[in-house]
Amino acid sequence: MEGLKRVDVERAFAGEIVSLAGCEGGVGHTVCSPERQDPVATLPISPPVISMTFGPNDSPLQGQEGTKLTSSLIKDRLRKEVENNVTLSLRPSADSESIDVQGRGELQIGILVETLRREGFEMVVSPPRVLAVTGEDGVSREPFEEVVVDVDPDLQGVVIESMSNRKGTLLEFKDIGNRSRLIFHAPSRGLMGFRHEITNATRGNATVNSIFSHYDTVNLSSFSGLKKAKLVSMESGKTTGYALTAVEERGVLFVGVGEDVYEGMVIGENSKAGDLDVNPCKAKRLTNMRTTGAEEKVALSPPKRMTVEEVIAYMNDDEVLEITPKSVRLRKRILDSNARARYAKSSKLQSK
Repeated sequence: MEGLKRVDVERAFAGEIVSLAGCEGGVGHTVCSPERQDPVATLPISPPVISMTFGPNDSPLQGQEGTKLTSSLIKDRLRKEVENNVTLSLRPSADSESIDVQGRGELQIGILVETLRREGFEMVVSPPRVLAVTGEDGVSREPFEEVVVDVDPDLQGVVIESMSNRKGTLLEFKDIGNRSRLIFHAPSRGLMGFRHEITNATRGNATVNSIFSHYDTVNLSSFSGLKKAKLVSMESGKTTGYALTAVEERGVLFVGVGEDVYEGMVIGENSKAGDLDVNPCKAKRLTNMRTTGAEEKVALSPPKRMTVEEVIAYMNDDEVLEITPKSVRLRKRILDSNARARYAKSSKLQSK
């Protein structure tokens, strides 16, 4: 190109912008004459560390907000994304209607999900799965990352405590001007939700960067305490203030008054251990008797709203994320509470 004008050229050099016709080329590929067969050396790309499954929306509220609903549209859009984003890769899923997307972390895939929903897509996304590798000795090893955190000196204790809970190891600590730099090695599994937690704990004063480091063994039982218990709706309909007043005593709400919910949808976080089925749609019974508390005003705390990246790190293994252009809903993979209980019981018997 010369300015804004396109011109035909016989050869091009590094730094020039060219358009190719008649061949396909990707990032890192070498395009040259047939006489030259030696590719140009390129920097290796960090391997993906997590995988998530994208599929069409199959919730009771499907098709009400989006315009692109089918699995073929979702797959075509993801293939187009992979052509330009070399850090993403696609793999076939066990379900023919779905496809696995592998990436560098929940932030990267969260940005992709947010882009798709703004384009009118409706879909469901599975919880992130860490991509482990099996060595020649048959031992499974998970990816570890080198995490660099720059923070004010008076807040470094918060960062060290949070990273310790996620099984991170402090490698280096030094002062840079009026800031402190902490370098950790931590498993990718433990870094789920770390950025959001540190942003809140340091009031936005921390800067976090991470890069793939190596593979190593991980004790999976060490991360069982990172997941939270949920409040799950056992009814379908619109939420009422009367019902949410009682539900709020059990924990933190994710929905407000007058919102559409369905059976199996996660509407809050339980303050105690274990998921709890609740009825957020219960209406107050009307009578012709006047009582002292009949005219009391319902005062609810504002519901907790989370971004796509936060919900991805917050999900449990038995949940999926429903994405629409107007809503982000977290729900159980099995909506029926009785079927969910039977599945949990059979899973415990099989594990014994």
